Amino acid sequence: ALQSLAPLATPGLWERVQWATATLPVSETVATYAVELCRATRAHPAIRLGASPRAAIALVRAAQAHALLGSRRFTTPDDVKAVVVPALAHRLVAERVPARSVLEELMTSTPTPRP
Repeated sequence: ALQSLAPLATPGLWERVQWATATLPVSETVATYAVELCRATRAHPAIRLGASPRAAIALVRAAQAHALLGSRRFTTPDDVKAVVVPALAHRLVAERVPARSVLEELMTSTPTPRP
């Protein structure tokens, strides 16, 4: 059965998708929002180890990919919100609460910029 599987994409297609994601515009407002969310994890009392500056970069990259999958040519704060849990939860060391809960709280308490 494994031998009968055909590839759905070529390496060249994946390279084009990666390039399209990396070059999708991110406004200063959206980038700042991602940084503020990451910074808020470092100040939260339930978090022993918060999101690093590299985590903020990963969050922006994930938001770019989310926008691309939504057939948009720009990122929005909603793209950041859509990917914040999968992009950051595994990077946090939380005490007594799931990292997901802290991130959801921070999305509520951190003002969302208007696009």
